[in-house]
Amino acid sequence: MKRVWAVWLNVAAGAILAGLGGGCGSLDPHESNFARTALGKASFDEAFEAGEKVMRGEFGRVVANAELAQIEAKPELFTEDSAGIGKAQMRRLAKLRLGQRHGQWWAYLQVQIQRQDTQTYRAFQYQRSGQDHMIPTPMESETSSSASRRQVWTNVRRLHALENELLARIREELGIQSRREE
Repeated sequence: MKRVWAVWLNVAAGAILAGLGGGCGSLDPHESNFARTALGKASFDEAFEAGEKVMRGEFGRVVANAELAQIEAKPELFTEDSAGIGKAQMRRLAKLRLGQRHGQWWAYLQVQIQRQDTQTYRAFQYQRSGQDHMIPTPMESETSSSASRRQVWTNVRRLHALENELLARIREELGIQSRREE
């Protein structure tokens, strides 16, 4: 009964918070994890072109989709010393989204570093976290899948300084004073 009560409280609190945030514009909940800046009076085409130019200049290969209003950099692979596991395969990902909020276009940007792990390493992470896990079924274990399917990418860190720098460059391309909006 206590568990049902706790779930109900979480649902009710989420509904209340969603209702309170409803008047704040059309901010996607996923975009709250992105660095963001207002793009002034720029049109969508101007904003998209500036964003694509900056992303292409920083990352080289990008996939731009105007219909979805997003630009993604192709993953850049590199190796790095990782605590406790030695040299690890890493990748840098970047995603830029454009969205309208308060009658103007905004740029939402996220640059992440991920480490390539295996399901085995991830299982040890669960054990260290103190979570209780039952014995895995054959489908969940490594014996039922190929090596490529057992590899997973774990988020390690975000590059906040690079995000802010790229957003400032986009504003500069549009002729707007460099100022990051919170």
